[in-house]
Amino acid sequence: MLFDRPASLPTATVHSASFASQLRGHRARAVRWVRPRLVPLSVAIVGMLAVLGAAEYLTHLARYTPPSITSTAPQHDAIGQARLVVLSAQ
Repeated sequence: MLFDRPASLPTATVHSASFASQLRGHRARAVRWVRPRLVPLSVAIVGMLAVLGAAEYLTHLARYTPPSITSTAPQHDAIGQARLVVLSAQ
């Protein structure tokens, strides 16, 4: 069988690389990956910000109620006579 004969135990190897050098290596790999994709990535980010800005603008535009210049519906005063109310834009 596989485990019937005696065998030596596996040995572990220790690398002398420090955490800082591993971090530098990871950062270098990330920069190498991003560099050819930089232009499409920046265009996508600008487009995303433009869509978010347009959504914010349209939200404010939909909630905005402009002041009325004139009111065509007659309003009644205290004695019941109809009068036309003119509102000025402030």
